[in-house]
This record gives sequence, structure tokens and C-alpha cells, in this order.
Amino acid sequence: MGDDPDGSGGGYHRPQRKRVRTTKVLEMEQQNGDMEWQEEGETSEGALGQNRARKQAAPKSAGGMVEAVQSLKQLLEQDLNKKIEAMKAEFQLEFTKLSDRMAQEVARATAQMAQELSQVRDQLTQVLSDIKVNRVYFLILSQSKDY
Repeated sequence: MGDDPDGSGGGYHRPQRKRVRTTKVLEMEQQNGDMEWQEEGETSEGALGQNRARKQAAPKSAGGMVEAVQSLKQLLEQDLNKKIEAMKAEFQLEFTKLSDRMAQEVARATAQMAQELSQVRDQLTQVLSDIKVNRVYFLILSQSKDY
């Protein structure tokens, strides 16, 4: 009668809820090898078939849970490693582009400086030539005054 909500004893029994799987329960199941949970009153083939499907999909023990967590951790690490590798490749590509641009800029600046140095050399050569010519004129003028 305690389970009977109206006290009539009419045979109505409220189904029990599924038990919560605590660490202690998981350890006990691992020892017993029993991972199947059923609600009270589920005796039809459909309900049993569903539970069997759930049992097959569920890990067999706490060790299986640890394996599932380890597997998930490994997948996450692999995903992270792939993302890191992609970022490394992108960084390397950008670094190569920057390095190429810097090399081009250095080559352009070097060529410009070489051209400017060549112009300065030509100008110095012209000034030296002018000085030599003026020296000759100066010597001629000084010799002509002496006579």
C-alpha cells in the first residue's frame, strides 16, 4: 500500500527512476560486470531490446569510461596539434613572404646606393679633372707674370 498513491491497492505501481551512477556504483559494476540498468516493470521485448542496445553502446566498466575519456582527450590533443601545425604553416608562409619582401627591399636599396655612389664618383672625377685644369692655368698665369 505504500506504493499505492490512492491507497486502494489497485495494482498501480509507479516506475522507479534509474539509479544515478556514482563512482562507488561504477566500481561495484566493474567488479560484477553488470552495466545494465532497467526500470521496474520493463519486461516487454521492446524494452529489453532497447536496454541491450544501450548496454552494448555503453562502456563495460569504469575502465571503459577511463578509456573513453582517454580516447576523447587523445582526439582533442590531435585536433589541437592539427590546428597548431596549420598555424605553424601559416606563420612560416607569412614569414617567408616577409623575408622575400625584405630581401627585395635590401636589393633595391643596394642598387640605388650603388647608382648614387657611381654618380658621386663621376662627380669627384669631374671635380678632380677641373682642379687639374685650373692648376695648369694657374701655373701658366704665374709663369707669365714672372716674365
